[in-house]
Amino acid sequence: MKKIPEVAIVGRVNTGKSTLFNRIIKKPLSIVDARPGLTRDRVKKPVEWENFTFFLTDTGGLYPPEDDLIWEKVREKIKETVENADLIILLVDASQGVTPFDEEIAEWLRSKNKDVILVANKIDKKDQDVLSFYKLGLGEPLGISAV
Repeated sequence: MKKIPEVAIVGRVNTGKSTLFNRIIKKPLSIVDARPGLTRDRVKKPVEWENFTFFLTDTGGLYPPEDDLIWEKVREKIKETVENADLIILLVDASQGVTPFDEEIAEWLRSKNKDVILVANKIDKKDQDVLSFYKLGLGEPLGISAV
């Protein structure tokens, strides 16, 4: 039996991962709020996209490492999801530009030797620059507005 591919959406907190997830699955399944760090558990759903089926997983946001048991558990679940994924969508916040933590996440994902699509969310202005995200070393950034 053929394995159904797994796609994971990962990134810092408050980059719009749950909003993108809800748009792709066409249902408001993941909770969305302006407060950062609301999503802590993974949400996984099958998706049919142009006659192609895959599982899509929304993950909690990555925080820089700190001594917090809850966020350590969130990081563990994200790491597990990345290990099992066939494709990773790294979602970054174009309105904030490249952050040092984006660079750390990109370095970690490159070390996994997985296929990664770099998506710059929150492109609300026509002239907003996504080219700076090339420095993450993950190829051409795709600019979107998930809302």
